[in-house]
Parts: sequence; C-alpha cells; structure tokens
Amino acid sequence: MLRIVKLVFLVAAVGGFIWFFTSVNLGDQTLYGHMKAIVTSQESKNLVEGTKQKASEVTEGVGNLLGTGDDKDGDKKEADKAEGKNKVAKGDAPAQEIVSDDDRRALDKVIRQARN
Repeated sequence: MLRIVKLVFLVAAVGGFIWFFTSVNLGDQTLYGHMKAIVTSQESKNLVEGTKQKASEVTEGVGNLLGTGDDKDGDKKEADKAEGKNKVAKGDAPAQEIVSDDDRRALDKVIRQARN
C-alpha cells in the first residue's frame, strides 16, 4: 500500500513540475522559454566551444605526459608495434628475461604460499 502511495505522490510531483515548467510565466516567459533562450544564446554556444577546446588541450597534455599523445610519426610507431607483435607470434623475438630453474622453483613456492 505504501508503494502505491509513494508512486502516486511521485507521479503527482513530476506532473506538477512539468506543468509549472511549461505553463507558469516567470516574467515574460515560462521556465521552459527562459531555459531555451539561455541554451540557444551565443554566449552559451561560446561557452560550449571554449570548453571543448580546453578539454582537448588538457587531454593532449595528459597524453603527452603519459607518452600516448599523437605524434607525427604515429603511423611509423603503429607499424613498429605490429611488426613486434608479429615477431613475438612467430617466436623470432628474444626472451625478455632469462629465469633459472632455481628462480622458477622459488617463485612457485612463493605462489603456493600466497594461495594458502
């Protein structure tokens, strides 16, 4: 029963807000009219454009700091990465690290202890 009361109250509140938003004049326009005028103004368009420009500058700066920024030799780097992946897939690439049998056994022991 309480759920139905809550639902009825919620629907009435949303309906009241929509009615107020679209039909009660606040000065010479409704709230909807004011919001529409603000959104379509040149100032808000300038704000959106400026925000997009600043956001792209920030993302480029962060990308450059992390080393993932767009470089002029981006195509060459991508080709080098693809070539490296092909070498690894074929087995032509050298091993990254040589691990002795003693080190493998010690690592296995550490892993078993961590699991228990």
